[in-house]
Amino acid sequence: MRSNVLDLSKVKSKEMGEVVNEFINSHLLGGSNAIQIITSHSNKTKHLVNKILDGYELYSQEHILDSGILTINLT
Repeated sequence: MRSNVLDLSKVKSKEMGEVVNEFINSHLLGGSNAIQIITSHSNKTKHLVNKILDGYELYSQEHILDSGILTINLT
């Protein structure tokens, strides 16, 4: 079973786009309702994730208790 959480804290910047796209695609195709992406409070990473989400017409919401976690509804 695949996880609905992607932790980007140890992913190299140059690999993030591909990793995020693969994660989103696998969950869209797999029928997941929501996913979370951990950005470790990095504004640069949040911007990159949100830019990728724009291409899918998806939007993120910061977790109420931890702004380093983005929640994305896929439905």
